Amino acid sequence: MGADCAPSWTWNARIENCVHLTQPVPFSGLKNLCPGGDMRSVFIGSVEKDQEVKDFLQANGSTDAIFLYIEYSSAPRTRHGAPIFDWPGANIEFNSSAYHNLSATTDYAGAGASSCVIKNITTGEWNFIADCTGKTFPTLCELGRRE
Repeated sequence: MGADCAPSWTWNARIENCVHLTQPVPFSGLKNLCPGGDMRSVFIGSVEKDQEVKDFLQANGSTDAIFLYIEYSSAPRTRHGAPIFDWPGANIEFNSSAYHNLSATTDYAGAGASSCVIKNITTGEWNFIADCTGKTFPTLCELGRRE
């Protein structure tokens, strides 16, 4: 359960476990799963939303936090291989050239369908998720331990 939601975040904390979303979860509600959800912490965001997500991490993070990194395919990206989030510990990379013309919007809170790309930080595999702003995700177990 979401008991470990105290602000005990450290930027270089390890991810200790993998989260399964056992049913579709409202996209706009993922950040609210802690406390009271079935997972301890899930953080989502895009480059455009990095300050919002960073603020949420600082307020609600935990040392065994789960990260769900999302990159919006419709946003032009020239920083191939650069971190999605530019602060210590958030050193996951994205590949904007892997997908093209998948979406009409880059704002996950906006209307309409927005496709995104999720990188499995355990296997390095890229996954295409359609209709991110359609407000649901399929079952995912994307994440494991990150040094």
